[in-house]
Amino acid sequence: MRIMDAREATRTVKDYFREVHGDHGCIAFQVATVERSEDNEPGWVVNCSFYLSIHDIIQANYTVRVREDGSIGSVVRLDSGAIPGDA
Repeated sequence: MRIMDAREATRTVKDYFREVHGDHGCIAFQVATVERSEDNEPGWVVNCSFYLSIHDIIQANYTVRVREDGSIGSVVRLDSGAIPGDA
């Protein structure tokens, strides 16, 4: 089995949010951190932020776990004032 790298994990997260919110609901997608997760669920932890609409002035911040097989594990929305990677 081929192991997913950080770039693929990031792309998986961006594609997930585009599918959930649509192309106009994932504006200015930014990745704060991508870290390898070796706990009970190996894979990647991606901290990211983006605007949910063109009218938003504050980005939504998320922490997303991507499993080794490329599937999305958990998705946690952080408080609006939180900075991804500092949660």
